Amino acid sequence: MNPLLQQQLLPAIGRLIILLLGSSLKWRIEDPHQTLTRLDSNPYLVTFWHNRILLIPYIYSQLFPERRATTLISPSRDGQWITSIIEQFGFRAIRGSSSKKAIVAYRQILQEIKKENSDIGITPDGPRGPLYRAQEGVFRLSQQTGRPILPITYHIQHKIELNSWDRFQIPLPLSEITLVIGAPRVISKDLNEEEFQREVDSLQKALGN
Repeated sequence: MNPLLQQQLLPAIGRLIILLLGSSLKWRIEDPHQTLTRLDSNPYLVTFWHNRILLIPYIYSQLFPERRATTLISPSRDGQWITSIIEQFGFRAIRGSSSKKAIVAYRQILQEIKKENSDIGITPDGPRGPLYRAQEGVFRLSQQTGRPILPITYHIQHKIELNSWDRFQIPLPLSEITLVIGAPRVISKDLNEEEFQREVDSLQKALGN
C-alpha cells in the first residue's frame, strides 16, 4: 500500500471502527454529582485509566461535541497510530511521555494549557503503570494551573482484556456499558503530604478499576 494512502486510510478506518463499536453498545450513564449539567466552558484536566482510552474519543464526540481536547500520547510507534486516530475525532496530541523526559512532557502540557483553551486528557497511570495507580503529575498540574480534575471511567459487561501491562479493554459489540462521571475538583496548593495522598486516593476511588 502506498505509504501516504496508508497514513490517511488506516486512521479513518480506525475512527469508523470506534464509531461503529461505540454505537453498538448499550450505554448507561451514572452522573451522581450532576456534573454533565454543570460543566462550564472552562477547560478541565480530564482523567481516565490507560486501558479505557479506546472509547474516550467516542464519548467526547457524543457528550462534548463542542469541546476541544488535547491529550498526552507516547512518542512510540504505537503512540503514532493512536495520535493518527484521535486526530480523526478532532483531538490534538502532545507527543511525550510521563516516564521518559518527564519534565519535558510536563512543560509541554503547561505550555498547551497556557495557549489553548482546551481540555487536557491525561491517563494518570500511564504510560507504563503501575495499573490503576495515579501518579503525581495531574495533581501538580491542577495545583499550578487551577484547572479542575474531572474523572471519567466506564465499566463494560463483556469485553476482551489484552495481555498488556494495563490489561487494555476492548468491548464486545452489543455489550452493556456504564459510563461514570465524577465530580470536578481543583487541588489546593497548600496541602500537606497526608492531604495530598487523600486527593490521590479519592481520584483512584472515583476512577475505580
